Parts: sequence; C-alpha cells; structure tokens
Amino acid sequence: MSVGPLVVEVLLTFLVAAVVLCRYGNWYRHHLVVTVSVLVAWYFSMLIVFILPLDVSNTIYENCLQDLKEQTIVKPSNAALPDGDGGDGGNYTLMAADLTIEGVDGTNITSLNITTTTTTTTPPAPQVGCLKPWSFVPAGVFPVFWRVVYWTSQFLTW
Repeated sequence: MSVGPLVVEVLLTFLVAAVVLCRYGNWYRHHLVVTVSVLVAWYFSMLIVFILPLDVSNTIYENCLQDLKEQTIVKPSNAALPDGDGGDGGNYTLMAADLTIEGVDGTNITSLNITTTTTTTTPPAPQVGCLKPWSFVPAGVFPVFWRVVYWTSQFLTW
C-alpha cells in the first residue's frame, strides 16, 4: 500500500514510449531535441491512459472514507420496540413468564401472580468499511502529478 504501483507504471510507460519511438520513429535522422520532445510528449500522453485507473481507485477510496465520516445513525428516543417478527432488521425479542399460584384449596385460587419479563437484543451492526486499494497513493500526489503531466503535454503537443 504505497507508491510502488505508481512508480512501476511510470517506469513501464516510459519504456513503452521509448520502444514505440524507436520502432516507429526515425530517431537517427532527427535532431536530438526533436527526438526527446517527441519522447516526452508520447510518454506523458501514455501516462494519462495508464495512471488514470490508479487515480480512479484512489478517489473512490477517499470518497468512501468521506462518506463513512459523514454517516450518523440517529435513533429517536421514543421509538417503539420491534415485535421480533423478522421484518424489523434483525432485532430479537425474548419473553419469559413466571407464574406463582398461592392459596390453592380444592377448587378455589385466592391469588394469582404472573410476572412477564421482555428482553430485546439487537445483533451488532455489520462492520461497514472501505477497502484500501493495493495501489493506494497518499493524498496530494495525484494533483501535482496531473498538473505536471497536463501542462507539459499541452506545451509539447501544440
């Protein structure tokens, strides 16, 4: 989880641009300044294509982190307890009854006490998190990178 994938892609893109220039350009006949400027122009143009997926995965991860930070779950204090029928998002209700009969003399019951205890449990919420991409690059690298690549490409391809 470092800048390793970015460095590998930058170097491989340079190799691809150099091989393409060597194969399709007649770099022996041209002046050195022309050859180097074409190499840099092609290299930066190819960088845009190859580095864009890294930037997209980085942006999705950073947006996910921002969304998690902004999420708040507020449960109103006067909410009714769920009935545990399965349609309440996984809450379970456990009911227990305690029956006490006193004063049984033949067929008459003089007092009857029934105590009911209700316990509601909610399973822990699933851990919602953001999976860090294997190609994660620290914040601030891509904006500088894109400025250099964009403006150099504009200058060299005009």
